[in-house]
Amino acid sequence: LRESKAIAKAEFDRGRALAAKLVGSTPASIAYIQNTSHGLSQVALGLDWRAGDNLVVSQEEFPSNYLCWAQLEASGVEVRRLTSANGRIEPEQVQEAMDERTRVVAVSHVQFYSGFRVNVAALGDLCAKRGALLVVDGTQSIGALRLDVGLAGVDVLAVSAHKCLMGPRGIGFASFSPRALEQVTPRIVGWLSVEDPFEFKRTLDFLPDARRFES
Repeated sequence: LRESKAIAKAEFDRGRALAAKLVGSTPASIAYIQNTSHGLSQVALGLDWRAGDNLVVSQEEFPSNYLCWAQLEASGVEVRRLTSANGRIEPEQVQEAMDERTRVVAVSHVQFYSGFRVNVAALGDLCAKRGALLVVDGTQSIGALRLDVGLAGVDVLAVSAHKCLMGPRGIGFASFSPRALEQVTPRIVGWLSVEDPFEFKRTLDFLPDARRFES
């Protein structure tokens, strides 16, 4: 078992490195995910939401990047829904919806219904000033368009492989900024989420990097 694990590890590490290179991230910031819904739900469920917190999302977003946030209303989180004029999401519109209690701005890099390419870097500046996390669905763009998460200020990028990456269903990757790694706690936890998993222990000592989100 350990030998097969060592063989697989080289391929897992290579995949992380390639994903990081593709989006301007680092291998330690990359986690494998099942799909976009899985990656975004990790963030939605993993933040320590407080009464009065809010998030901003377009009501015309693809359901993967909408339903995971909408469910938080039952926990008292205010979901501020933007209306996209002609399928466009502009930074000024997002800025108007934000305040000091905004924890997340969730957006797709390229909008599913309109094909509009969002100015992610401008949103990254807004979120940095407000202390909010910028969470981006990149499934409609990554593999076809360039996005450097570091330069654009993206805190979480979730990508499913079955579109522009031309991969199979059931796998993808997410990139987490250092700020996101500090704030998001894994809520889908498995034996590979912790240090030295092949010791088969029962200690919840999460891995120090994004691998903690790989259950």
